[in-house]
Amino acid sequence: EIIEGIIGEAGMMAILRHPNVLQLFGCSMTSQAIWIISELMSLGSLRQVLDETDTELSIELKVNIALQVAEGMMYLHGQEPPIIHRDLKSHNIFIHETYIAKDQQNKGIFDIGNLLMKKNESCDEDL
Repeated sequence: EIIEGIIGEAGMMAILRHPNVLQLFGCSMTSQAIWIISELMSLGSLRQVLDETDTELSIELKVNIALQVAEGMMYLHGQEPPIIHRDLKSHNIFIHETYIAKDQQNKGIFDIGNLLMKKNESCDEDL
């Protein structure tokens, strides 16, 4: 049941198209693992960038990241039915190498295990 849910969520994510939502190309399953194929986000997660970057990120770049996350979330919430990300955190925000050069089109939000397609429920129930 969990595996079917992950495969279903991957299929749903594969049809989403927004510059601030990680592009999924597909997934595959073996008896030992589930493989998820997505666009390359070479710097890894925002958490990794914050922990491992030698230089402090500028306030402008931090604000830019926050704005891009908000834009991606607005896109997800605008789907029919709305898609609610139930585990938004720095570990689930991925950064492309050109993002450090302030390319605003290369940051994605992703956590396949914690997305929820809302039906006719109150958002407060899942937040």
